[in-house]
Amino acid sequence: TNAMTEWSADAARAIVQKVDTGEILAMVSLPDYDPANWKDASGISRKNRTITDQYDPGSTMKAVTVSAALNEGIITPDSTYEIDKSRKWYYGGHSLGDHIDGIVDVRTIIKKSSNIGSAKIALEMGNKTFYNYLMRFGFREKTGIDLPGEAYGMLAHYEKWEPIKPTRVAIGQGISVTPIQTVS
Repeated sequence: TNAMTEWSADAARAIVQKVDTGEILAMVSLPDYDPANWKDASGISRKNRTITDQYDPGSTMKAVTVSAALNEGIITPDSTYEIDKSRKWYYGGHSLGDHIDGIVDVRTIIKKSSNIGSAKIALEMGNKTFYNYLMRFGFREKTGIDLPGEAYGMLAHYEKWEPIKPTRVAIGQGISVTPIQTVS
């Protein structure tokens, strides 16, 4: 509630998950309501945003991208990529910028959240492999949490991807997920 007030946010959500089992220890969606007076609550406050709302996950996808490529043996933590922050990187007719510069390794791509580095790694995997990892991570599917109203994530099948798509999914754009999917 304090963060909502401080940032003038309309809503907030949080999930605490036990990592080794996947058990949800705590979950909150704000604004909330008094269940005893549910008829007086607005529809938006009765919504469990942790399982219904979809958003572009942003930089959290960089860890997914890198872990898939590491697992495939396509890269190692010491693999390097050239990134020039003074100019845009073009792929598929579109540009992508970055805030890091030089020859950087995979550790730095994750640590400094490099857009271009993550995009280049996704391209090395190929669309089919990258997409299959996204499916194995559970994106585009319900988690199966025992609560009503859980939404699917959104991601087009790789055969329908335009050339730019893997470079954007790798940085968390062009894919929509729910908070529960992100945590899981």
